[in-house]
Amino acid sequence: MMAADIDYGFFDPDNEDPAQLWNLYKCVYGSDETVRRRWNWEVEQSPLRSRRRIIVARDGDRLVGQSVRLPVDVVVGKETLPAEFAVDSMVHPDYRGRGIIQDIYRLGFEAGILQLSKGTAPGMYRLLMKMGYHKIKPDTFMVSLLRPFSWCCTKILKKNVCLPDLIQSANHQRNDFGFRTIDKFLLDWDLPQPPARVYCRKTPVFLNWRYIAIPHQKYTCCVRECDGRIMGWYVLHLRGTTAYLVDLGWDEGHSENLDLLVLSAKSQAYSQGAVKISFWGNCILLRRRLEKAGFRARPESPGFSCFSPGRRWNGFSWSESHFVHGDGDIDYL
Repeated sequence: MMAADIDYGFFDPDNEDPAQLWNLYKCVYGSDETVRRRWNWEVEQSPLRSRRRIIVARDGDRLVGQSVRLPVDVVVGKETLPAEFAVDSMVHPDYRGRGIIQDIYRLGFEAGILQLSKGTAPGMYRLLMKMGYHKIKPDTFMVSLLRPFSWCCTKILKKNVCLPDLIQSANHQRNDFGFRTIDKFLLDWDLPQPPARVYCRKTPVFLNWRYIAIPHQKYTCCVRECDGRIMGWYVLHLRGTTAYLVDLGWDEGHSENLDLLVLSAKSQAYSQGAVKISFWGNCILLRRRLEKAGFRARPESPGFSCFSPGRRWNGFSWSESHFVHGDGDIDYL
């Protein structure tokens, strides 16, 4: 049953005043210039604008809740199927505790396509489980130490410490391993996609919006090119003394492509002063390759889950799919 006196529907920024969305957004996140730039980037500049759905709750003329459905093209074998990530879900502080977010999500189900969620608060994650979402496993972060001595000092002193290593691993010395840093993904690049049974197709246009044009986060984007072909690419994000490998793709035709990618990412992270490098992804084959490269699973999890209307995804082995930290909105909040 929907909350009394609340109307639910969809918001069209092309035919309605986007200021209504901003008014709700700033009540939840604040109104400083950084938040405003992020909002403009998400709402006004997204290349997915024409396909994006914004589900809203209204109390009269006032927007009191929303959840954005970010469209993704999920490749399944030779098929490309539509799916959506739930991002920017929020309820005005004065209207919380009335079941509004549940009603918004239920309206989202009516599209009849795969719904994905990642990075929600623990309480919201439990609510999604009650609403019929299913956990996707494996779902834990993997970490590789780049500066073990600094990491030990951080644990002892309870604050971030980055000290020069007495013995520097050859793999961590400045070496690009054939990769170069770029300031944009060229539109004519044929980017390799991950060799997984299911993955999100990503174009240069999307990657430029997601990692280059984003105003409030800084990413390092790298590619390796050979004979005019892109053999691998990755995106790195430094937060404090932890570097996050948030996105990647590689040509599986040559086994060394992924190995060189990981070595380059570690070297790049080390050169930026990172103490450790962290990766989140659910593809079991990739996780096994990373274990061989020195990554170890940690208990932390972003709570990856899905809601599948119909039977298409029932019983699917999600460990054969490829989703990464940069998917959804957890990394740019």
